Amino acid sequence: MGSPFNSCDIELSGPWVPELVRSGWLDLAAPSPDGRYLALVRWATNAQGGPAFQLAVLDSTSEVVSWSEAIPGCCVRVGWSPNGITWQAYEGSSGVVPVDVSGRAPR
Repeated sequence: MGSPFNSCDIELSGPWVPELVRSGWLDLAAPSPDGRYLALVRWATNAQGGPAFQLAVLDSTSEVVSWSEAIPGCCVRVGWSPNGITWQAYEGSSGVVPVDVSGRAPR
């Protein structure tokens, strides 16, 4: 039996294309309401080797990619709120990764 979570490769295009590893991503993305940021989700592992994910925040204005810490669980939803990037993981955990005006997520 396979995983119910999809893994995909990404291919970005446009005036600014950051150098990112192509494989190991989830098929989840969320552009910010103003179009400046794009949140992508990449598979990771936590300190115990269990499933986790990281959020990559692409800032098209400053041309910077910022990464969240590894978040335990399997992400099922990502979006935006006034406080930053919202996420929801399988089995009900959820949270917000703050994004300040410079576009840098906590490291």
